[in-house]
Amino acid sequence: MKSNKYREKLKEALRSFGLSESSIVVYLAGSQDKKPNGEIRYAISQMKGIKHPFNEWGLRIKDYLKSQEKAKK
Repeated sequence: MKSNKYREKLKEALRSFGLSESSIVVYLAGSQDKKPNGEIRYAISQMKGIKHPFNEWGLRIKDYLKSQEKAKK
């Protein structure tokens, strides 16, 4: 059975915009406070099933992803 963890959903959403795997890893790790451009962040915030907050990227993403994983448990 496939896992539906939030991080995986977010990774798939980023892939749908044609981003490279290395960019996706950097965005999800919060490395160097990197974040996708505003159009991608806005589109992801509007996607059904994801609804990621527009501003929860960069250094704040680690804490946000941890809170989402705890909420699912």
